[in-house]
Amino acid sequence: MTKRTLQRLLIAAAAGALAACAGEEAQDDAASSEAQSMAETAASDDAQAAAESAPEPAEPAGEETAAPAPAAADDPVTGMCLYYNKGEEDACACAAERFREAEAEADRYAAIASAFLSGDAALSTADRWQQAVEAAAAAEGVSMTSLLAQSNALGKAHREAMKACGL
Repeated sequence: MTKRTLQRLLIAAAAGALAACAGEEAQDDAASSEAQSMAETAASDDAQAAAESAPEPAEPAGEETAAPAPAAADDPVTGMCLYYNKGEEDACACAAERFREAEAEADRYAAIASAFLSGDAALSTADRWQQAVEAAAAAEGVSMTSLLAQSNALGKAHREAMKACGL
């Protein structure tokens, strides 16, 4: 598996994780379809790259998403929750507090979330998250792939905090 394929699969997983924050089947289905499409594209790319040295095709288009809630500017962790749970300010504040208490890397997740929330709303969730992780990785001088894997784990912890707060 190539590095690019691994990145695509991690991005697809992140998109699925972000959609899971909402608990909405339509977004889950879209993220799952996108993840499956990206995985199929990645597998096809690997086969093609092995046969010839052609460049990989463009990323598949993703689902459209709503603009972030205004409270996202106050706290990016709360903003990520509100991105998927519109109107749930109290529960999202609870989830952000629980997440920050439990996670040593909460500030790293907040930096990525901030970049995501201020990103181009015209991009798919997966593309927007990838841009946010790439920016954070460049700023920290770390591998995009390893930071993406870590952000997925942090996103899972954030979802658990949301569940604990009734979302």
